[in-house]
Amino acid sequence: YQCDTCKVNFPYKSGNEVKFLRVCAVMDQYSRKIVGYSFGEVENTILILEAIRNTFNKNVVIPRQLLIDNHSSYHSILFKNFEALIEEYGVVVRKARVRNPKDKGNVEVWFDKFQTNLLKDLYGNLGAGVKTYTDGKRMEEDVINVYYDKKNLSTLNRLKNILEEKIQAYNSSFLKLVDSSPNNLFE
Repeated sequence: YQCDTCKVNFPYKSGNEVKFLRVCAVMDQYSRKIVGYSFGEVENTILILEAIRNTFNKNVVIPRQLLIDNHSSYHSILFKNFEALIEEYGVVVRKARVRNPKDKGNVEVWFDKFQTNLLKDLYGNLGAGVKTYTDGKRMEEDVINVYYDKKNLSTLNRLKNILEEKIQAYNSSFLKLVDSSPNNLFE
């Protein structure tokens, strides 16, 4: 499995504030299926452990290896205790090489495709990030302002539902490279 976290560039309203959600995804490297995930406002140990717990609860497969990021959350005492526990079950926990995104490239590519392809047509989506370009230029400022208008913002629950639906849609989608869907390959 490969595990990583990414900010979803889709603002939502929380009280009187505009916030962004982070998704921590766990991907099976062979099938490219997102086997577990969690959502939170910040990348922290709890978010990561919740995604991994969801992965183990949903699937009866224990991976040989869990490839993780080098974020400070993976260095906490809580995560180290978890790491020691799953290593007792034979899971090798390996940190990705520093400054080498290709080391966990499958999940990195998935995050890019998730934001640029699966979420692109949703009202309120700001694209893959600050450097998003539409038709060769930066997203129009007036469009961004409309998306940030509080009456146009999604709620947290609605956004989570949308993201879950899009993850399921991805897992069921046909991948030309492997001539199957991630769900079928995982089974």
